[in-house]
Amino acid sequence: TVEEILEIQKKAVEETQQNESVDSSENVPSIEEIMEQQKKASSEAVSSEPEQGPTVEDILKMQQEAAGNSK
Repeated sequence: TVEEILEIQKKAVEETQQNESVDSSENVPSIEEIMEQQKKASSEAVSSEPEQGPTVEDILKMQQEAAGNSK
């Protein structure tokens, strides 16, 4: 479901941010890159589940809030 995808992505963002605080190497993806990947994944998930409620914009907003809260 969209909710499950959001939960997985939220964990991925939190893990990446933890990694960034420990290891600031160049190959760690930026938050912008993560958001871009999630945007694509969310678009695909929403288009394949048209009966689901949240729009891509809603999902992105939730993800950005989650990313902001975990900093």
